[in-house]
Amino acid sequence: MRTLLFSLFAALLIGAAACGTENKDGQLTVIKNVTGYTFHDDSLETFSAIVFEDGKIVEVAFDDSLQTDTSDARMIEGAGRVMLPGLTDAHAHVMGLGYQEINVNVAGIPTLDETLQHVKKYADKNPDLAWIRGRGWNQTHWPINRFPTAEELDEVISDRPVWLGRVDGHAGWANTKAMELAGITKETQSPEGGKIIRDENGNPTGVFID
Repeated sequence: MRTLLFSLFAALLIGAAACGTENKDGQLTVIKNVTGYTFHDDSLETFSAIVFEDGKIVEVAFDDSLQTDTSDARMIEGAGRVMLPGLTDAHAHVMGLGYQEINVNVAGIPTLDETLQHVKKYADKNPDLAWIRGRGWNQTHWPINRFPTAEELDEVISDRPVWLGRVDGHAGWANTKAMELAGITKETQSPEGGKIIRDENGNPTGVFID
């Protein structure tokens, strides 16, 4: 028997509900003839059938065969449909998480200085990147408790544009090079529903909200 992600059971409940009848206590249920995908031993595996009892997975057939005696089991025909692990998070940005990992990830860094050094280290290790992009900063967790500025980013990277999204995705932090390429000046108006953070003279500071 192989263990699976427990969240797979959420998908099983949907399949069982579609059958329209209740399980008897202790009765095995088999969902067969499916194209199932799940993670096992850190790799993506395909399965063809799954057996569960009283809310717990008993066995999964990775090789088109089952070892469990299913002669008295309740059978659900999968008709070749795809079965995936259930997601318990109703608000997941999976692609965003992927991009965060392939770009510079500054989430959880406790100070502005450390954030800047982390970005510089990433830029130094990737000299061929035309843009330095990343995400995760949160000024409310820094002792300074204020928005960062383009000038501060310029101190570590000034020859290439930098764009770093805030942890919530509702703000971005650019260096001067990025603002120049985007044509952002003192005269640039904030878009409807958004805001360009400015200094006391009305100049964009490098942070853009929504």
